[in-house]
Order: sequence, then structure tokens, then C-alpha cells
Amino acid sequence: MSKPTFNPFADKRDNGVWLTITDDDDDQEDVVKKPNHYQLLPDYEVKDVNKALLDKIQESGYDITLYEAGWFQQSMQYFLRFYAKNGLEDLEKGIETMQFVVDSMKERKL
Repeated sequence: MSKPTFNPFADKRDNGVWLTITDDDDDQEDVVKKPNHYQLLPDYEVKDVNKALLDKIQESGYDITLYEAGWFQQSMQYFLRFYAKNGLEDLEKGIETMQFVVDSMKERKL
């Protein structure tokens, strides 16, 4: 049986409520390969956004160290999944880890 679920990436329908119809059979989570809290769209995950962002940074030639890029990636992961995993806790972790990036760049005087 299908059930409606909130999806911020779906088309706006049903009097302004964003809904996606999912199959109950699809509710089986693969916690190793495709954990639900990393799925943004059916074929688009947090790792895809992180890769795209890091590729853009690299292509731009921006002066970022591996340390900073690593913490930037971790921070974005927290921000992108907060609504599906730990809520406010993940937002706080995202801020904390992004601060590592800011502090490192300030230390390097960027």
C-alpha cells in the first residue's frame, strides 16, 4: 500500500503540501549502502552534493587545504541530513565543524 510522505524536493501539490507517494516495500532501508537519512532524491544522495561542491571548489582554484575540505564536507553532511536524522543536534555539529574550516582559514589569513 502506498502512503504520502513529506518531500521538500517534490512538486507542490494537494493544496500547497509537498507530497511524494512511496511504496511500503521501499521502506526497507539498506543502512550500509543507502541509509534513508542520506537520500535527498531517489537517485541523489548527500555524497553526490558533497562531491559536486568539492569538485566546484577544486575547479575554482580556491586555496583550501585537505584539512579544511574534509571538515567542510563533514559539515555539509550534517546540514544536508539534519531533518532526517538528529535535527538540531546535527545543525549544531554542522556549525561546529564548519567553524574548524573558518578558524583554519583565518589562521592562514585568507
